[in-house]
Amino acid sequence: MRAKLTDKYSISHGFFWYTDITLFDDNQIFENINMEIKETFDDPKEQFLKWFKHKYTSENVPPSNMALEILSLGKLARLYKALKNRDGKSEIANEFNLPSATITSWYIYLANWHFAPDR
Repeated sequence: MRAKLTDKYSISHGFFWYTDITLFDDNQIFENINMEIKETFDDPKEQFLKWFKHKYTSENVPPSNMALEILSLGKLARLYKALKNRDGKSEIANEFNLPSATITSWYIYLANWHFAPDR
């Protein structure tokens, strides 16, 4: 899901597409996700972010392929759900042979199941 989402939207909107509020229906989700990515990038723990930040000193956030890696499954599902581009979301869902709404609900379900207290 991460790869398909970043590939589709990076080709259409550039590597930093997730920072474009016009691509989202839900501004709150947009703000929450971008704040989390920015905070993680400001003080990275992952080696790939440290390397990117060291090499590309003028960047304030990572490109989407790195940014989506640091998001939990639940946040990734919420990001997908909050996107406006119905055609783009449908293209991604079609690659899984599922409707877009089903992909969203499954990812939210899996994120909730994965973090259930008895797991």
